[in-house]
Amino acid sequence: MRLRVVRGKEDIPKLKPNERMVFLVFRPTMVDIVNLMGRCPRLEAVQVPRYCHRRLPLDTRRILEARNIDLLVGDARSHKSDTGEYIVVDEGVIEEIREMVSEGVGAEKIVTRVQWTARLAPDLIRYIIKTSI
Repeated sequence: MRLRVVRGKEDIPKLKPNERMVFLVFRPTMVDIVNLMGRCPRLEAVQVPRYCHRRLPLDTRRILEARNIDLLVGDARSHKSDTGEYIVVDEGVIEEIREMVSEGVGAEKIVTRVQWTARLAPDLIRYIIKTSI
């Protein structure tokens, strides 16, 4: 699983149409989200830093919800500016999450265990749990 890092509005037109998950480093406006959805019609999840999430307008959240696009709160410490074009979630971590789900471990316990070892945001872990069921 990988998330495309989008550092600014000017990166949106450069995205590939088949991108499914993006991490927005900047605070997006409604226009940015609409442009993003138009550029990436298969978009499944948008992750934003905590400071952006708090200030994201309700209308923007509703547009994402109407298109069944998950809005995730990111963790800035694991997405440094020297990160490349993509943030890659290790397949071993995803497999570990799937195993815990199949063993019947609760979602919050999985989040607690994986968050510190894999340095992933809790919302991203919940998204992986949701998509692996």
